[in-house]
Amino acid sequence: MTPTAAGDPLPALYHEHAALLTRRLRWLTGDAQLAADLCQEAFVEVLSRHGGTTAADDPAAWLHTIAINRWRNHRAKTRRRSRLDAALPPAEERLGEAADASAREQEMLARFDGALSGLCVERREAFVLRVIEQLPLEQVAAILGAPMSTISHRAAKAEAAVRAALEQER
Repeated sequence: MTPTAAGDPLPALYHEHAALLTRRLRWLTGDAQLAADLCQEAFVEVLSRHGGTTAADDPAAWLHTIAINRWRNHRAKTRRRSRLDAALPPAEERLGEAADASAREQEMLARFDGALSGLCVERREAFVLRVIEQLPLEQVAAILGAPMSTISHRAAKAEAAVRAALEQER
């Protein structure tokens, strides 16, 4: 990375949003390492595109939009690869739990990840940002580039589907 000039907003943006963005991407991807990689790629893109400056009205929404688009691109590339090589389907890696985590917590997380994986991309994105992360509707709409009514509908449908999937497993 190139050194940043004094007053550059990128380091502050990184410190303020990297952990949060990685967590959100983890919920979207179901894979902690992929989430960390996508977060890093988003910041590299910000730096390479704009030399570290953020001219957007809402730099956080702009950054999160870049990261979500990185995830979407990753998913599209993965689908293309799997179609080209059906013998080697993409491996799903689940987030490894801390050594002291109980088996019940691991099972609950696996069930929740399973419920999330059953959602279409649009509903999963809305659910993660709106329900899990509890972002304001306006911010989710800005990040995902969809009307607030659409985001609200997707999040509600996703929440109902996740509840149903978790209830069904009991």
